[in-house]
Formats: sequence, C-alpha cells, structure tokens
Amino acid sequence: MERAREMFASLTDWFGDGTGSVDTEDFQVPVSDGHRIRCRLYRPATSRGDSPTGVVMFFHGGGFVLGDLNTHDTMCRRLASASGTAVVSVQYRCSPESPHPGPIDDCEAATRHVARTSDRWNIDASRMVVTGDSAGGYLAMAVAIRLRDRLPTDGAAIRPRLLMLIYPVVSPACDTPSHIAFADGHGLTRATMAWFWSQYLGDVQWRADEVDLLHQPLVGLPPTHIITAGYDVLRDEGLELVDAMRRSGISVTHQSYDGMLHGFIHFAGLFDRSRDATDAVGRRIRETLSSNFGTHS
Repeated sequence: MERAREMFASLTDWFGDGTGSVDTEDFQVPVSDGHRIRCRLYRPATSRGDSPTGVVMFFHGGGFVLGDLNTHDTMCRRLASASGTAVVSVQYRCSPESPHPGPIDDCEAATRHVARTSDRWNIDASRMVVTGDSAGGYLAMAVAIRLRDRLPTDGAAIRPRLLMLIYPVVSPACDTPSHIAFADGHGLTRATMAWFWSQYLGDVQWRADEVDLLHQPLVGLPPTHIITAGYDVLRDEGLELVDAMRRSGISVTHQSYDGMLHGFIHFAGLFDRSRDATDAVGRRIRETLSSNFGTHS
C-alpha cells in the first residue's frame, strides 16, 4: 500500500505545472475522534482585495486510497487560476485505514469548517462550489447529499451553487459497457477500480442504497456539471448519473472529452487538452459564482 502511494506521489512530471500567481496557506480541521486533517487554501492574485471571494471545495482522486495535498497541488493551482476563485483542497484520511464512510465524514467536516470560519479566510460561503476528480467526485456528491439532508448544528445550512464532478466514481458494480470495453490498456483498469472499491468498502457488506450514487435520492441537489472521458472505464456510470439526475429534475450539464483517458485533467504533463479542460471548468465556476440566481433549480 505504501509503495503504491509513493509511486503515485512520484509522478510529478505527469501532474504538470501550476499556472499564474497563487498564494497558499495550509491549515488543520478538527474531525471525528479528536483527529485533525490538513487542508490547503489557494487564493489567486485576481481574488486578492477587500471583497470576499467564493470558494471551491476540492476533494482529490486516487481511488479513495492514493493521493494527498501534494499530488493534486498543481491541479488545484490551475483550478484557482482558471476560476479566479479560492480553492480549498482537503487531505481526507484514505482507505483502507479509513473505510466508508470515513472519507466522506472528513470532507463534510472540512466543508462545514470552511463555511463556519469563512470570515477568517475572507470567503463568502454562500458562493460555494463542491468538486472532485475521480473518487473525489464521488466524495463531492456524497458531501452535497449530506449538506442537503443534514440540519446544521452550528450555523446556517450550506447550499452549494454548483456540484462539479470530474470523471466521477459512481458505482461499485464495475459492470457497465465501458468497464468491459476498456478493462485493460486504457490507463485505469477494471480490476484496479474493483480493488479500489474493496479497499474503500472494507469487510462490511454495504447495501447499494448506502454506497452507490445511482441509488441515492437526487431531488434537491445543486445544479451539476459532469465531465467524462471517452476511453475511461468510468465513462458509462458517469453517463448513467447524468440521466438519473435529469430524471430527478436536477439542472445538469455534461461535457464529454471523447479522445481522453481517465485522469487527463490531473495528468496535465501528459495531455495537451488538460489545460483547455481546466480553463472550461474555471469559466463554468466563474459564471456560476457571479450569477445572482438561486442555488437550486
């Protein structure tokens, strides 16, 4: 396990470089059982000044097992620069040491902490986007569901204006046509994804309505934008989520990058289209946070 994490962390050339002038500050968030997790705030030069900025809560990918603040540092720098918005990256405790629902608990705690202490960061928590790539996309949607369902104990309800899911993990079934078609030879394999799920779920037999996003009640979630990659085992479950959200009346848009592999936005050192995709994500965030419309359809 540690060897896999070290190898993933060493792929710095694949992650590419950050762009623009971005200030960073690390801080800690208290979570369950007295633990504290690390977060990193990114503030682009364009957001400096007296007016509070919106905030993007970012949960990193890596199959619930790999990744940390540093593996996704350049991706968050690019995202902050492209969006002109503060980004908070969350180093949740990974599986198998922290199985389901531990990573969701950590991400929810960090989101509520940032909202509760927003004055400290000169952040306007009413202008929030929740996002993540791959497994982080799963965590982003799980957090959005909790923010919808759980009454706050320490302040006003948090209502994100946008849920941005970047080639998200959706279902532990791993049985869609894209899982079969791209099982091997296209980066993320079907077997690896199944192994990630086994690490995340642990020894407990979880019901589908507890862990599968396609089995969750979707009504009342924020407007959502979903990105998929054409040669990705996760492509079809992402498309199924788009359809399920539309049937539930959620305002959802979808962008397919047909020639891309899983992880292409993160691996900007390998894929030329990564920068264009990041710029598109940044534009969508800017447009959403500058709008005066309500947070839900």
